[in-house]
Amino acid sequence: MKGQDLPIGMVVGRMLGRMGKVFKRELNEAQIDITLEQLGLLHAISENEQDVVQQDMADIMNKDKSAILRLIDSLEKKGLVVRSIDPQDRRKNLLFVTEQGMAVLVKIGGVAAEINPKFVENISQADLDTFFAVAEKIKQNAERLI
Repeated sequence: MKGQDLPIGMVVGRMLGRMGKVFKRELNEAQIDITLEQLGLLHAISENEQDVVQQDMADIMNKDKSAILRLIDSLEKKGLVVRSIDPQDRRKNLLFVTEQGMAVLVKIGGVAAEINPKFVENISQADLDTFFAVAEKIKQNAERLI
């Protein structure tokens, strides 16, 4: 099977897999010790404007609670996040990105800024606009199926 004969999820998965491989190589070359999963969680925590609860991160990242706990543990060991008990509900842990975590995110932003133009080389702005519009529609369709 090639191209349009493949299910859309497989095409997107292959694209993301290759892009992830390149991005991970660039992170390694920049001596940033973080996995793509850890990066996803760190970014999600940093983007959240409200108190970040572990369970919310599990829902956002579509992972079970134990997988999120392992990711949080690894980020905490690296000094990129801290967790503290929610003063209003002692059963909950709140997550915060540390200064070191923010510095890593800034450094990663620089890596992304260098590599993104390479991903879209030889693609017209019109094609990119179409790509983003179609990707958004597919995302909305998928959300309706959840």
